[in-house]
Amino acid sequence: MAVVKLGKPVKSNLGGPNGAMAYIIDPAKTDGGRLVSSNYERTGTDYDALADPMLEDNENSPKGIQKNSRLAYHIKLSFSPDDPVTPERVHELGVEFAHRITSDEYKFVVATHTDRHHLHDHIMVCAASRYGKHLKAELPKDIIEQWRVIANEISEREGLSVIFNPATERVARKMRGDETTPNEDPTTQARDPKHVEETSEPGTAATARTTRRAENEEPMERRYGMSMEEIYASAKGLGVKDQLRMLIDLTLAGAENFEDWRNMLDVQGVDVTVRGQHFTFTMKDTGFKVRDTKLGSAYDMTNIMAGLQSTPVIPITFNRRLVAKQTRKTVTVWLPGTHRKKKITFDAKRLVDDGGSTLRAFLPLHRDQIILDPSNRYAGKTTTHGLYQWFGEPTSRLEPLASPERLVFSQVGVSCFVT
Repeated sequence: MAVVKLGKPVKSNLGGPNGAMAYIIDPAKTDGGRLVSSNYERTGTDYDALADPMLEDNENSPKGIQKNSRLAYHIKLSFSPDDPVTPERVHELGVEFAHRITSDEYKFVVATHTDRHHLHDHIMVCAASRYGKHLKAELPKDIIEQWRVIANEISEREGLSVIFNPATERVARKMRGDETTPNEDPTTQARDPKHVEETSEPGTAATARTTRRAENEEPMERRYGMSMEEIYASAKGLGVKDQLRMLIDLTLAGAENFEDWRNMLDVQGVDVTVRGQHFTFTMKDTGFKVRDTKLGSAYDMTNIMAGLQSTPVIPITFNRRLVAKQTRKTVTVWLPGTHRKKKITFDAKRLVDDGGSTLRAFLPLHRDQIILDPSNRYAGKTTTHGLYQWFGEPTSRLEPLASPERLVFSQVGVSCFVT
């Protein structure tokens, strides 16, 4: 099973000792550079030797390198810890994936990291073509689904399980030339990024009928908030809730924090909103909505956050005005009732922020919290339970559940992309 994550385009820090290239080929993570390959250089340890040719292609593009120019795309291809693959095989599959999504028209570097509990490839693809006028790549709107199809094909061939996803299957059919959807241009069978300067005029095709409708009656999809495929699947016990549970389990395994997990579900076609102490999941293609508790107790907010952190957690709730400082890595919060004389700091990945005035953080159950004064001097410590004297008792469970409802990771597979 391969989970694919597309990060933000690299726009400024491709080369140099602190750049994106140096990060992905870090010898400490790639077995001394042995698990680094590219389609233009032999070195696996010289970040400048790998970054400079990409920068040269960008400089030779029609507009050169301007402020906020896209220099490269950073893709992460992850495999489950339960997958029967070695670091060498993961690297080979990453190189194959890179060849297929670029058709070798763009320089790429594949670096396999072995420093996490799951093996994963970092793939850096130059934004400018290596040939001709070095035109910049423009990713079509369905590129995520196209790449998902490729990752699923590789997983299936390697004997890794693959989950059925209606959106991915529709794109797979279009890539084979089997289907065209209403109000949508046919998708070319080519799977590499297309140049916006070289895009041909869209072809014409008969509009396919995708719904069945009785006279003066709404389509079944609209009435039930589900597609026909999902309606029939539900009748067989393979309904949308089962799909959601599988997607949640699989994305949790590859996510690093709450926002990461939510983004992975978003590109998989599932919107996650925070409503009080609950998550609401919405299937974007059908509008079907379900609250976390309707999926089972193992999928409520507390247990999902515990799964993200691989440790028992307890929630604290506080007003946004109590946030003293927030960075990408940490959040500092004034303790309620101390008149801003005491504060705690915790990892930002433990925060759930829905944009409202009330925030929630899920702190490790068995870890002391250091208390600081306004000058950041040590002012004592307390257990996580001890925080309740300031934040109040939670209403959610404290321990993550080892529920039989939670599906076994190795039994299903899915490909996800994060934009």
